Amino acid sequence: MPSLKHIAALLLLAAAASCSQQDQYRRIEGFAQGGTFHIIYSAPSSETASAVDENSVMTLVSNRLHDIDFSISGYNKGSLLSRFNRGEDIVPDRYFLELFRMSMELWKETGGLFDVSGGPLFDFWGFGFKDPASLDSLRNDARTAHTVDSLLEFVGMDLLSLENGQIIRKDPRVTLNFNAIAQGYTCDVVADLLDSLGVENYLVEVGMEIVCKGLNASGRPWRIGIDAPVDGSQVAGENVQKLLDLTDCGITTSGNYRKFFILDGKKYSHSINPVTGYPVQHDLLSATVISIDTARSGAFSDAYATYCMVLGKDASARFIGSRGDLRGYLIYDGGVIDMLKDGSEIHTSYGRVEEYPQFESAYMSPRQVYVWLPDGYSPREKYPVLYMHDGQMLFDDTWTWNGQEWEVDEVLGRLIADGKIPPVIVVGVAHRDNRYGEYFPEKVLGYLGAVPDSLTGGWYVSSEDTPDGMKNRTDKQTAARRSQTYTDAGDAAKLDPVSSPGPASASAALDYMLASGAVYEADEYLRFLTSELKPFIDSHYSTLPDRQHTFVAGSSMGGLISMYALCEYPDVFGGAACMSTHLPMITSASYSSAADVSQTVFEAFMRYLSDHLPAPGSHLLYTDRGDGTLDALYPPFQDRLDSLLSARGWRPGPSLPASGSGAPTSFAGDNRTGGPEAAGSDAIGLDAIDPDAIGSDTTSDTIDQDAIDQDAIDPDTIDSTGTWISPVFPGASHVEHDWAARLHVPFTFLLR
Repeated sequence: MPSLKHIAALLLLAAAASCSQQDQYRRIEGFAQGGTFHIIYSAPSSETASAVDENSVMTLVSNRLHDIDFSISGYNKGSLLSRFNRGEDIVPDRYFLELFRMSMELWKETGGLFDVSGGPLFDFWGFGFKDPASLDSLRNDARTAHTVDSLLEFVGMDLLSLENGQIIRKDPRVTLNFNAIAQGYTCDVVADLLDSLGVENYLVEVGMEIVCKGLNASGRPWRIGIDAPVDGSQVAGENVQKLLDLTDCGITTSGNYRKFFILDGKKYSHSINPVTGYPVQHDLLSATVISIDTARSGAFSDAYATYCMVLGKDASARFIGSRGDLRGYLIYDGGVIDMLKDGSEIHTSYGRVEEYPQFESAYMSPRQVYVWLPDGYSPREKYPVLYMHDGQMLFDDTWTWNGQEWEVDEVLGRLIADGKIPPVIVVGVAHRDNRYGEYFPEKVLGYLGAVPDSLTGGWYVSSEDTPDGMKNRTDKQTAARRSQTYTDAGDAAKLDPVSSPGPASASAALDYMLASGAVYEADEYLRFLTSELKPFIDSHYSTLPDRQHTFVAGSSMGGLISMYALCEYPDVFGGAACMSTHLPMITSASYSSAADVSQTVFEAFMRYLSDHLPAPGSHLLYTDRGDGTLDALYPPFQDRLDSLLSARGWRPGPSLPASGSGAPTSFAGDNRTGGPEAAGSDAIGLDAIDPDAIGSDTTSDTIDQDAIDQDAIDPDTIDSTGTWISPVFPGASHVEHDWAARLHVPFTFLLR
């Protein structure tokens, strides 16, 4: 592998120019590890400046680079690495040992795709320390395969071990090549030196790997450019494609366009898969990785950029998206995957958001995850965690589809500041294009008579009328996904409940549900939340992971999946907030008798809840509704649910004081729409609702924000012994603004 990794250039722009303008910034440059280095730094603070002048800094940096060069450089024939590769006995120094340990952990983490023992493969393909095989020999596929197989016999970090400070080889032919991490690591070591000298602002570049801290001479973040991957380009900054303003991070770009050869029309790049032994063949041209690890950000960005070039674009996007400490910019043949967002673009009034743009799952498609941390968040403290659905709608209305948001940070920030609730972490989980299928309580289909299909993961109706005994299959792998908007009010406007003479049969309702084209995957979604996302959050943040401090919340379909989560995982979630819960259950109006289907599916859900609700008093449950737009459909459904909860032994909390015009006027157990008794268990009373009263314009303000008084319910009056409340908010519609206006009520109820 060549000295400069032949990565996409990281161009120093304004930072370098400003150094000549202000004397307090200095520059050092020279040669190291077979390439060049450049360092720009501000003069040390006044306390240390007298002891460390410019010449002293230059001397200290030169000595440090000399020590590293004689430790881990493969180009220095007298280095410890070169001597180790010749089979000599060595005593590894601290640089060698640290890099070896890091490389071993990275090898394990990447499943062997990052492997510093793969040097013989790089040599064979012409990208290492030794002369390559002749191109003519590579034309013989059988001979090439035989050679690669023989080399793989002594490639793999499992052939090495560290014992009593010595590196032991199981095969004497094993060698090491640190080029995929050494220059980034060197940046880290030099950064350590500058930190020890009291330098607060610097940029360290070694062989195009960069570590930066603080600000440049203009008082701004360091400006760094990413070159467009143009085959054969060798000049840094010649084809800048993207400019970044960065600080406190390491950044590396690895690419396949500077070091390659073409044989018989086929391109062979220097990105070698150490598991197969062959150069990779995919459309990823360059991978820029930014690491915000504070200790070894240069080494990690260096190693992970190499790893991404082996993975390819899709797997790299999933990998970077699952890591809170990494950002990425992937250029492939025909496009770009921009994963540079870190949550800093999301405006919050309180706290901050950390974003995972592509959180990977074995159960679901990758999705955005947003982690809100309260002001003053500290790893030394422990925090309850609230998981919220429709995560893209929670924090910043400039990012939402309808210009509205839940105002989660504002509401929580005020409650925490006022001492009403303890500081809490919020995990916002974005939905994908199958929102309805992700949030519909999947096991309700079984209560309609559907049978789970273990072959496809879908559901079917057993039928003697068809040759295969099945009909209306919903295959989770192949069924077309229907694009769902966030709110269901538009569909609600099309419902005509007056036309429904009564409930549909279970078989007719099931036919409708399975023929709708929806892919029902709520069970997979909840497995993702509980077995993948929650363990990640608990291991990466300072949480209280027990049930009593873990909650789930959502609105509309998000309210349904929150209630379903409480039933399916009562040992994980201690409480659920279900706002404007979409108890009509269906979204489509294409079926002429949609209202009777809705009634039948809802009754199936009631039977499911009767069988699966947690024991009364064991969990916290919040349910509410308004009475405008889609919420105008909800009174008979909500009354029926309240009646079921009461029959199952749940006792509603006391009615809370109501002083504002937008305060709730009734709670579970009050006489609403004729009361639970009037609703009955067999009839929902959909025909009592005038469909003309249901609004469809859900993007406009349907209620004055001042109409719902944030202080109408004093959180201190929520009885700590109550485990269920179900308030009604007159005038509130099925929109984010109205949920935000009353959000302090469920938050206080759950987090009191």
